[in-house]
Amino acid sequence: MRSTAPSVKRRQKESLYFRTITQLIADTCRDDAELSNFFVTRIGMSPDGGVCTVYVYSPAGAEYSNKIVGRLILYKPSLRKALGSAISVRRVPEIIFEYDSRFEKQERLEAILDSIALESRNQEDSHDQYDETE
Repeated sequence: MRSTAPSVKRRQKESLYFRTITQLIADTCRDDAELSNFFVTRIGMSPDGGVCTVYVYSPAGAEYSNKIVGRLILYKPSLRKALGSAISVRRVPEIIFEYDSRFEKQERLEAILDSIALESRNQEDSHDQYDETE
């Protein structure tokens, strides 16, 4: 049987990085007016812990989110330094920013499900009206 301890430790580390990076980015956003209307959705750590991928999303769309990613790259060195100061680790991981397309996919699925539910309700209403006329 395989131990889940490494998996649990990895998740704990990801959670710590998520909280810390989110706070550091929020502090950065207060200083830079161009960084607004986006949020960090999740992070992913490489198996060796050397790379931390920070996923961002903006309701303004993919183009705006990619603009934000380009702007965040400018802050990468200072974010890594602040991350190293906030968390005591042997080495601070490389930070990569990426647009998170999961939310768009989720919104599309929810829209499809909503349209199916509406269609189903309309069909039920039409059957009820048909039954009343008989």
